[in-house]
Amino acid sequence: MTAITTLVGRVVHGLSVAGNHPLVAVEFTASFTCTPSAPVTTPLGMSVTGGLIKGVAKYDAPSTSGFANSCANFNGPDLMAISKVNIHWTHTPATPAIQPTKIVYHNLGANTVGGGVITLAGSATQVTKVGSFAVPNPPNTVQLVTNLFPNSPCPNVTPPFTPFTISGGTIHV
Repeated sequence: MTAITTLVGRVVHGLSVAGNHPLVAVEFTASFTCTPSAPVTTPLGMSVTGGLIKGVAKYDAPSTSGFANSCANFNGPDLMAISKVNIHWTHTPATPAIQPTKIVYHNLGANTVGGGVITLAGSATQVTKVGSFAVPNPPNTVQLVTNLFPNSPCPNVTPPFTPFTISGGTIHV
């Protein structure tokens, strides 16, 4: 099991009831642990114990008449245009190093955010995965359980950034 242990993030252009921008970006950094540790096949004898994940996801408004950073659009209809995630692994023994995994998601569409949960996953034609654990593709899922709307109130005035925290999530590569 992979468990997100700490995370900080922010929504660029902020979130509000009405919104005011056609684009919104979510930036996040999290550490995670694997309990129990996850054995890897190459190199034999190594186990992943956790790591660090950093990423950004960019969303467009679902139509030209709405704003991407309105809470209602962000939590469902916003269109995920592109997302980039880098995963740095910790493992035992410490050498040789397991190379980072880099995942790029393209045009996943609507409903990648629901109920405050951000889910990045797609088909092999929507996702490029390189580095360690690049094959097979899928799986390529990164899911973050946040305190974003509707788990927190949506402000009436749009701040420049909306900070958020993660209470859990999964990584499946």
